Parts: sequence; structure tokens; C-alpha cells
Amino acid sequence: MINPKLGLGTFCVMIFAFIFSFRPSQSQANATPTPFQAISHYEKILNIPTLDSIHSPSSAHVNWSPDRENLAVTYDYSGTIRIVSSDTGALRFTLETPAQAAGYSVGYSQWSPNGKSFAAAVDRPVQNILIWDLSGSSVKAPLIISQTGEQPTFSWIRDGKELLSTGFMAQPSNAWWLFRWNVTDGRLVKKIRTDNARKIFVSYDGRKIATLTRAQEVHSPYLLQIRDVETFEIQRIFPDENDSFDLQSVVSWNTDNNQLAGASCNSISGTCYLWLWNTQDNQLRKPFKAVKHQSDGGNTGPFTILALNPKHNLLAVNDRSEPNYVWNTETGELISGLDGNASWVSSVSWSPDGSMLATGTDDGSVIIWKDTSS
Repeated sequence: MINPKLGLGTFCVMIFAFIFSFRPSQSQANATPTPFQAISHYEKILNIPTLDSIHSPSSAHVNWSPDRENLAVTYDYSGTIRIVSSDTGALRFTLETPAQAAGYSVGYSQWSPNGKSFAAAVDRPVQNILIWDLSGSSVKAPLIISQTGEQPTFSWIRDGKELLSTGFMAQPSNAWWLFRWNVTDGRLVKKIRTDNARKIFVSYDGRKIATLTRAQEVHSPYLLQIRDVETFEIQRIFPDENDSFDLQSVVSWNTDNNQLAGASCNSISGTCYLWLWNTQDNQLRKPFKAVKHQSDGGNTGPFTILALNPKHNLLAVNDRSEPNYVWNTETGELISGLDGNASWVSSVSWSPDGSMLATGTDDGSVIIWKDTSS
């Protein structure tokens, strides 16, 4: 309710000022970055050389298991998934996909919430999602989910009995679809046509979905749609008409506390801002400017990776430059730079307890880092 002592005009001015307080000022955007002083020190504790001798050098992509014991490693142009020990880097076993024989890559992969299954999406030579049961003493042939559409991405429901996926169906609809699958038998449970939903995330409590969408027009901005997990009904869209920023395609959802991170970059100046939402109460936190300590004047360029720490208020960020950076999401402070990768960082994954960080690089190596400052 408007305070009668303020008047309608004064109230509108206050609202206008509040909305635009989220927009960085021109002086902020042009500010010269101050020298970076590391608050935390991440030490390299394990270096795993590439395990793909055929396609080397080839970018490595890492995915930490829920029990913290294993890393799933995939490489560009290789359809083989390698499960390695996170303690020693030793190869434990491999998972083969149809992409292996054809020389294609695994598009997307993820452990089930309980770590007893592993799923991977393959776009070529055919579009499938493959699910391996890893609970036994030996690895059996995977369950194959077909009719996923092109460029499939997916996310597990928290109980591990179902997963949600998105994919483009050229025939007969020429549109992007959202699917729900039973992972026991591969049965399709539900599907709806969407507004170009390219990526999907499921919240920790299993009640919400976030779908990253984009219009067909070239250079159109991304939108993040928060949906009900049962009905697929849209409950909130980020950014909305009150938000003064555009969203990049890189988004990270911390499923343990329902926080979601996004990024916005100016393609001309290279200045970037990181954003944080609480998807439980739909509150947008103020952005903080992502200024790094490189010799390029502090400009970051578009981000390629965002990874929220599952247990702490930390965000790992990369923009294809050699170091990786860790930010404090509470203070907006840059606390560490992970210098020491031999090549560009291609992927980032936090350990489930949040104590370690794994980075995959363009030369195929995987490095595990640990915060040794405390």
C-alpha cells in the first residue's frame, strides 16, 4: 500500500530508482580493475593426463560422482566415457556409446542423484539417451531412450526414477520439446511443446524445473523459465520486464539450496556481471562485476562455464582463458584464481562436499584442486 504522506509521484520515483539500482553505472563499467589479491589458495593436488590417445589433444569434460569417489571423463570426438578414481586418477572402467564407432562426441552426461546410475546423451549418429546401471559388480548394456529429439540435454528427478529432457524435433513439429522419462523401462511419461527450451535443470527438492529458452531470431536473448515439475506450467521467467540485463546461455543451478547463477556480458567492452537468484522465494540479488586480474584491462568476455559450489557460497567461473576463477556469492568478491592449467579450461565440477574442484582442459588433462588456505 502507498504511504499517503509520500504521494503517488514520489512513490513512482522510488520504484524507478530501485529497479535501476540493479543496472551498473557507466563509471563502474569503465572503472580500472584493482590488482587482484587471492583470499583463498587452491592447490593442485592431482593431475590426470589425457586417457584418450586416439583423439589427443581433445577437450576433457568432467562430472563428479555423488559419493566423491569417481570422476566421469568424456573427450571431444570420443564416444567413450571413462570412470576414473578421484583419489588416484586410475581408470576403473569405460562406458561405450554409439558415438564411439562413428567418431562423434558424447553431448551431455550426468550421474543419478544416488550415484548408482549414469546417463549420457548422444546426438550423432542417432539421438539417444543411454542409462547404465552401475550398482552391480559388472557394467551391463545401457537402457536406451530413443525419440529424444536433436541436441538432447537432460536432468534427473531427485528420486532417480525419472529424468527430464529437452530436444528438437524436426518432424513433424519443427520445434523444441520437453519430455519426462521412466528410467526403469525407458517409457515416455509426458511431453509438451516448448518455446525453444535448450537446457533443463531440476531443483533439489524435485518440485521445480528451470528451462533455458531462446527465440529463433539471431542474437535474441535467453530466458530462464521456472516450471512446475508435474504440470510443466511456467511459474516465473527471468529476466522479466523489471530486470535490466540479458542472460547468457551459461547457467548454474545449485540444487542443494535452490540458488541459480547467470551471467550478462557486454560484447563490445567485454565487461561481465554475475547474477544470483533464490528460486525458492523468487528474489533477485544485486549483480557483481566480474573483473579479473589479467593484462587485458580487466575485461572478461563472455563466460563459457559457471559452477555453483553445492555446500558453500562460491561460484567457479571461466571464459576460455587459461585460469579459472572462484567468486564469493555473498560478497561478490573474487577470492581465488586457479593458475596452473596447461591449457584452456573446458569444464568445471565441484566435489559433492564442496571441498574440491575438478577442471578439464583443452589438452585432455583433468586437474583436481583443493582450498588449502584454512
